Amino acid sequence: MKVIVVGAGSIGFRHLSNLLALRSAGRLPMPIDTVVVAEPHPATRERVRESFADQPVTSVETLSQADAAAGDAVLICTPAHYHVAQALQCVERGCHLFIEKPLAITLDKSDTLVRQVEERGVTALVACNMWFHPAIREINTRLASGAIGQPRLFRSYWGHHVSQWNPGASLKGHYSLDPDQGGGSLFDVGAHEFFFVPQLLGAIREASCDCGPSGVFDSAVDDFSHTVSALETGVRGTFSFNFLDRCRRRSLEVIGDEGSILWNSEGKQPIRERLRIHPGNGEWTEIPVTPIADTMYEATLQHFFNAIHGTESVIQSVAQARETLALILALRQTGRYTSTPSPR
Repeated sequence: MKVIVVGAGSIGFRHLSNLLALRSAGRLPMPIDTVVVAEPHPATRERVRESFADQPVTSVETLSQADAAAGDAVLICTPAHYHVAQALQCVERGCHLFIEKPLAITLDKSDTLVRQVEERGVTALVACNMWFHPAIREINTRLASGAIGQPRLFRSYWGHHVSQWNPGASLKGHYSLDPDQGGGSLFDVGAHEFFFVPQLLGAIREASCDCGPSGVFDSAVDDFSHTVSALETGVRGTFSFNFLDRCRRRSLEVIGDEGSILWNSEGKQPIRERLRIHPGNGEWTEIPVTPIADTMYEATLQHFFNAIHGTESVIQSVAQARETLALILALRQTGRYTSTPSPR
């Protein structure tokens, strides 16, 4: 199989590194014969060449030069506004798709992509690394076992000051503050939380949101958002995201009829993780979680190739990611969202 990595910026470089490590360790279900990187910037291509000089990696400037063909796997790791056009270019050739989140920044041609993926019968996964976080996996296991009874309420939080993402780098032109690159808390964080929380607790039926620029940054994007939601399962809860918290915090609390689960993640290098469960009639119990830097990303890639191999079903399809995109756009544009019933 040939694998093409489109875009070798921060996330593309990470996926490329993990792909090569997984291949070397024999942890993929099929042999990867050829790896091609399509990257327009000469300096980035040179970084790839220097970093993987001992690996058989070919670098080209454009996706067209990568010569994608039926059966190839393509990892689309470019800015979000390129995703759908590049995905359509690949699916028309019968390629399997791994698309970084978010799927896009508009719904334009997203329905066409959903339809073509189905018609061509290719495997298409939209990145969902947080689903493979050990704390989220443990929460899923505990909820499935009925450890806290029927879930009723939840609170999801994410906060990290944007200046700390890449210390020393200028915020001018930073993708997270650029609406044309999918910036803003709803796009950048919601693409994660709006996926894995419903996976745990049920699809979002309706939601309302207060979001916008706080005035801290020279940007019109929503650097904060507060969303109140009702899920199809009857569970209700809130999502709160911001680019202002200098403590770097992420958390999820789920309250059930018979107990509660609380996950907190704080700091950076090192990240401090704490997962606790309360049975309702006793004391908090600590549940060990030891996230390793690239474990989630490696697991996501393994899941993608296992899905191509036919041993797993994709966790987040293009159709699911399109619905998340519709949610984000509705909340950003009107402050309200109501799900569309699936046709029977």
